[in-house]
Amino acid sequence: MIDSGGIYDRKGLNFKEVQETVVFIGGGLPGGGRKAPTSRFISKFNQINLKENDEDSLIRIFGSILQQHFKL
Repeated sequence: MIDSGGIYDRKGLNFKEVQETVVFIGGGLPGGGRKAPTSRFISKFNQINLKENDEDSLIRIFGSILQQHFKL
């Protein structure tokens, strides 16, 4: 779909063009039945990796938000 700009309808064998579509994927690390995506598949996307915040950072972030929200 990404390379050719659409998909084929199997029943009518017609090409259906896909326009104005964003493909967004998410995934976890391989393991537990999950496989690593192939290099060919990955080459179609931009990758963004986010590091998980530690507990102190989360408390500081959400604590400051809640302080502003409940400020009298």
